Amino acid sequence: MSVKPRGAGFEAYVTDSKTGKRRRKTLPTYAEAVQWEAETKLALAAGSDLPRKPSVNSWTFETALQKTYDAEWRGTKAEDSAMKNANMVMNFFGKDCSLSVINTERVQDLVNHLRNEVGNSNGTINRKLAALSKILKYAWKCERLDKLPYIPRQKESVTKERFLSLPEEEAIVKTLRQLDRDDIADLVIFQLDTGARIGETLKLTGDACTPKQVTFYDTKNHKDHVVPLTPRVSQIISKRLEVFGDGKIFPGLTYEKIRYEFVRALQINQIDDHAVTIHTLRHTFASRLVQRGVSIQTVSKLMNHSSLQVTMRYAKLAPSNLTDAISVLSSGSVTVA
Repeated sequence: MSVKPRGAGFEAYVTDSKTGKRRRKTLPTYAEAVQWEAETKLALAAGSDLPRKPSVNSWTFETALQKTYDAEWRGTKAEDSAMKNANMVMNFFGKDCSLSVINTERVQDLVNHLRNEVGNSNGTINRKLAALSKILKYAWKCERLDKLPYIPRQKESVTKERFLSLPEEEAIVKTLRQLDRDDIADLVIFQLDTGARIGETLKLTGDACTPKQVTFYDTKNHKDHVVPLTPRVSQIISKRLEVFGDGKIFPGLTYEKIRYEFVRALQINQIDDHAVTIHTLRHTFASRLVQRGVSIQTVSKLMNHSSLQVTMRYAKLAPSNLTDAISVLSSGSVTVA
């Protein structure tokens, strides 16, 4: 590392491998000198403009991340995913990076890195950019950043929703039972017939269940949510209440364990495990209801969606029902001469 004390500050220098010219900069703190050195090396390698002197008032990325976590993410449902994305961004810029040197050009470097070297999709890149944006905006609110860079959000492709057919459902459940994973087979049926979010299912306890209905308390939109049970799920719940009482209905299961066995069952049955995920079970619940004539308003309530607009993406699955509705207008109407 080419950083050493100089006067009241620290001097950093970088040698341009192409020209042999040495670049020098004296900065007030060691962290700023280290950051300038790293940014200068990156800029020379990319053939871009050299970094400006970091603002003395600016936070380092590590400090900004911790401050943002305490103020915005701690204790929220997005805590784990937000911190995971934020830490990956920090790994690129460096924990000692001054926020003041993160401009639009540097953000685009991050995007290129995530796409070309890490292999992230545009959707995944956008999740990381959202975490970066939150950190920068919080620093700006705290007057630790003079201005916000433009963050180029990536265009995400519109993908067709994937739903399970009845034969696919039967094959998956049968395979899970053959693999001696009755607990996950029961959970798959539960998801298909309740439309619950997997996180809500894993937190469900016996004292929130009866043979006729279950109540989810800790939900995504913070509203208690009651779902009536189909006969087969009622049977599963009754069986599990006898064994586990008021404890968790699906004890010992984590998302990772469920996903591993679920993907195994998909692969055994040659079902595309990239198109079908655990969340597909929730989509299947909604699609089956709509296809069988249940109103969008009712489906929205059963799905516990925050608004009817979220449920409207399933409306296209019931074209025959829309035709039947319009046909009512013909009843008793005057015929055209």
